[in-house]
Amino acid sequence: MPDIEIITPTEEQQSQFFRFRQRVDSIHCSFEEAIFLDLIIREYKPKKILEIGCGPGFYSNIILNSISNKQVYENDVPVLHSIDLRSNSKITPTLEPGHVVKNKKLKKQWHLYYPGFVLDYINEIGDDIDMVLLADNIQQIPGYIMDFLMVLPFLKKGAIFVTYNFSLSQILCANDKVKDLAIAPKILYSALNGKPILWHNSNNNIDKDAAFNPFNLAAKRLNYNIMMDVYNVFNLLWLRWDYKTHNNKDKQGIPWFKRKQEIIPFFKKYYNSYYSNLLIDIYKYQELIFETQE
Repeated sequence: MPDIEIITPTEEQQSQFFRFRQRVDSIHCSFEEAIFLDLIIREYKPKKILEIGCGPGFYSNIILNSISNKQVYENDVPVLHSIDLRSNSKITPTLEPGHVVKNKKLKKQWHLYYPGFVLDYINEIGDDIDMVLLADNIQQIPGYIMDFLMVLPFLKKGAIFVTYNFSLSQILCANDKVKDLAIAPKILYSALNGKPILWHNSNNNIDKDAAFNPFNLAAKRLNYNIMMDVYNVFNLLWLRWDYKTHNNKDKQGIPWFKRKQEIIPFFKKYYNSYYSNLLIDIYKYQELIFETQE
């Protein structure tokens, strides 16, 4: 039986957080998800947090409010780094990523980078990242897996990994496209060894008439020797890559093909020759699949 940490808030914590959440614009983040993030931060006190997939900034706002709590951090000044692929918010296309974060004091502990991939900014962000929230809006293969592999060499030992849309694959009334996109968070989480950190009733609210399971986050405290799991993660890249999301018959219209000449050197720099050559072979295979698809 794996060692599992169950997050169960007290009534007082729920009451305090409810009052706090009334001051925070986070309509796309459920109350349970928000308090889950807050309690993880309170317990583990990460000083350097990376969020991949900022969007409007709902999770950013929750995290920034949590790390600004002087009772938790005392003299430390933790920082949130957020990366977004887009130059605008998908939910509100006329606005920039992170636009819901209004508080100027909170922004002092926040570095926002866009548009671009993780590899565009990770060297500037640096290592010793002790919590990563992977909330990329398109939970596809290879993007979700590549994002994590680009961050992995920069993670502190025993870092906290939080994945978004963990329950999306449990949608009972979703179409096949949504379910296909939902696979990546689940399989990546399962490929990583560590201590699962779960919400206390995250598996008990399945309703055949419900559109989705409302709790959509899961966390894991990664093993100190997490680099031993690298093969497990690379192996996921053999699964068929998603092309339909980009709706483009030209490889150059698909980001992971378009930026291949930058991605492979990045992996050569941070992984040994076995894994960089493995990635080259995976690219050859996926390009063949792309060229022969209907």
